[in-house]
Amino acid sequence: SKWMPATDIKETDKSYIIKADIAGLTKKDIQIKIVDQLLTISGERKEGVDESDDYFHYRERLTGSFNRSFNLPDTVNQDKISANFNNGTLIIKLEKNAEIPLKEKSIKIN
Repeated sequence: SKWMPATDIKETDKSYIIKADIAGLTKKDIQIKIVDQLLTISGERKEGVDESDDYFHYRERLTGSFNRSFNLPDTVNQDKISANFNNGTLIIKLEKNAEIPLKEKSIKIN
């Protein structure tokens, strides 16, 4: 089954911060990739093998693979991205460029 971790994205003057709740996984279970301007967080929460005859009355914790993607703005410095995973929370810090790249530029014809 597919599930998506709850995610917050915050912007400060110098960076963007992505926080995702990914309880039950280790940092080895999580992958973070950037292709072009798309940051993707993926992983898998495996269901523990239960060989007993126990019966679940209620089950909310989802298992299986997940995949979350975010378009990065041009202001992100892709060379200065860091990630931490602690107590089930993944925190990705995306530093902004010191100078914002130009979106449009006129070229003089000689």
